Amino acid sequence: MVAAPADAVGPLVENALGTVARRMGAERAYVFVLSRDGSTMRNTQEWSASGLGLGGPSAPPVSTSLIPRWMETLQHGDDIRIDDVTKLPETWRVDREQLEQLEVRSVAAVAIRVAGRMGGFVAMEMLSDTRSWRDSEMRALGFLGDLIGGAFERRRNEQKLLDSRRRLEEIALYDPLTRLPNRRLLADRMDEAVARAREQGLLLGVCYLDLDGFKPINDTHGHKMGDRVLVTVASRLRGCVREDDTVARLGGDEFVLLMNHLESLSDCAALLERVLAALAQPIQIDGHSLAVTGSAGVTLFPQDAGDADTLLRHADHAMYQAKQHGRNRFQFFKSVKDQPDESHKLELVRIREAIEGDELRLHVQPRVDMGSGRVVGVEALVRWEHPERGLLPPGEFLPLMEGDELLHDLDWWVMDGALDLLAQWQDAGLDLTMSLNLSACSLQDTGFVASLQEMLARHPSIDPARLLFEIIESEALRDIETTASVIRACAVLGVQFALDGFGNGYASLIDFRCLPAQVVKIDQTVVRDILRSRDDRNLVKGVIGIANAFQREVIAEGVESAAHGLLLMDLGCTLAQGYGIAEPMPPQQLAAWIEGFRPPRLWSTRPSVDWSTVDLSLLSMEAVHRDWVKRLIRHVLSDTATKLPDLQLASCDFGRWYLGDGRARYGQLHAFQALGDLHGQVHRQGLRLLEIDRLDRELMAAPIATLLEERDILVEGIRSLQVHVLEDRPRGDVA
Repeated sequence: MVAAPADAVGPLVENALGTVARRMGAERAYVFVLSRDGSTMRNTQEWSASGLGLGGPSAPPVSTSLIPRWMETLQHGDDIRIDDVTKLPETWRVDREQLEQLEVRSVAAVAIRVAGRMGGFVAMEMLSDTRSWRDSEMRALGFLGDLIGGAFERRRNEQKLLDSRRRLEEIALYDPLTRLPNRRLLADRMDEAVARAREQGLLLGVCYLDLDGFKPINDTHGHKMGDRVLVTVASRLRGCVREDDTVARLGGDEFVLLMNHLESLSDCAALLERVLAALAQPIQIDGHSLAVTGSAGVTLFPQDAGDADTLLRHADHAMYQAKQHGRNRFQFFKSVKDQPDESHKLELVRIREAIEGDELRLHVQPRVDMGSGRVVGVEALVRWEHPERGLLPPGEFLPLMEGDELLHDLDWWVMDGALDLLAQWQDAGLDLTMSLNLSACSLQDTGFVASLQEMLARHPSIDPARLLFEIIESEALRDIETTASVIRACAVLGVQFALDGFGNGYASLIDFRCLPAQVVKIDQTVVRDILRSRDDRNLVKGVIGIANAFQREVIAEGVESAAHGLLLMDLGCTLAQGYGIAEPMPPQQLAAWIEGFRPPRLWSTRPSVDWSTVDLSLLSMEAVHRDWVKRLIRHVLSDTATKLPDLQLASCDFGRWYLGDGRARYGQLHAFQALGDLHGQVHRQGLRLLEIDRLDRELMAAPIATLLEERDILVEGIRSLQVHVLEDRPRGDVA
């Protein structure tokens, strides 16, 4: 009964109730379950020898005040053993009257305990005559009560897990402001729509829509007014499309329309005309008449025969063309041939030469236990030291390798290098684990486990438990049986697996249970916004709860500030990595970094934080500042491909906070006042960097290093202010 599925508990309890009642010679038996506050009780199961029951589950709840001494006795941990109801003492008068009204002559009952508290009771009754209840019968009844309590507790826990997953899916798949599908759910629906259109020969439209005139509303009237405008826009968009179409919000003022079963290009154009006309109507809010319009780009499948990502990219491209042609209009995508196959083949040949020619480099990013401040491991990350283009991040070349056997070769190159590093660190006295990203093609290679065993044999000094393979959640789900069997086989060798990117995919609880990965890594896209988004905080809290329920270790990636780490510890996660702890570095720098690493004071003092107050702006400033510096460096290194951040002291994100809310709340504090000069130094160094010739990368190295030093000085100032403000506050709940 205890191990039974939730939907089978009720029938099993009824069957057990009848079996025990017949063995005890009882004439009626029943189970009552208490309400949450204990004020009422409900008859959930019953059995009767004569067919004369109490009404069963269909009967309404009754008040526990009808049997006050009965309830008091069970609450105190005693059993009820009444041989003759008529002989109950005067203190039981109310209970006696109720039992006599039900024509009960003798009764025995025991409490049902669920999670350590009384959740109800099970009782056996005699109606035709009195009788004595033997000790053996009371033990049998007590055993039945324990069984029912265990079954109810299991059912409750399963329901809590299902409810948590349901809430997580809602948070993960829908935009919290507009309740529209978000990017994740849109991707799922686009894949389904493309597959359906391909199979049935249907016309599918994908529209990327951006609002014109929304930013001035935000700047003039504030973000709350802007949010109300977005809610109105979402409602209008829903009203324009058909029932089986999808309207999704990607973020900011960007929306996507997925239009199914279109008859023709003109059918699509007519729908978009309705959309633009609806958006152009004035929006009336609190006496303000606000105006926005829309610029839309659209592409049609199968004329544009790409996958979901390609269709969305083409629609985005067409949207920018619409803006260039005057806004408040839509533009169909004009197909441009993608990169020729021959060119792609040449790039793959060049990447193979890089692997074989010793042009690839392993960098490592430290992972720390924030609770103890100890460095516990690193993640190995590959870089390409290109002779002409400099050090390239994986995003510059890994996408070109997707689906090619080169990924398999790269996995083994990384693995061999990682084991060599572990051996060196072990000799130097560093006790670290190493996590490696494993591609789907290696995971599904039938010879993978045997090859891994051979490689481990070539490094006999390395404990296999120091290796942690990371597999992306979505790739693990492609062939869940193969993935699970590989994980189990590697566990025999001592090698562990982590489910990477969790919280950003679609694994069900059943999938999660079937994947025996020992570690869960919470995706950085979820962690990044936990300081600003209550929904992302709830999502992370839910992921941690599910991981704990399945006894999996949890690692958070994307920790961009000390405040991120503090919040994660409050949520129950202590293992973390991210740019707020350390950026990826050459392995030869790791020992010195570990020697100099000092955990932020926020982590050691654990000041009290109310995670719903205006102090969240202060706690977000480290990440805001780091992001500004990162975007500036990307801009100068990518030949302006990345948008230049605001260089004005008063109008960049940090500057607006410093001169606005920050000054109003903390302006009297010396720690706050010191930030002004530090902020100015960062901006001045940024301007110097822009004056350097972008083509001379060697000349840029020193100014970038200086900018990073100035950044870190300001970060320390921000952290000092955070500690000063928060240390004496009463601890608030994480919400």
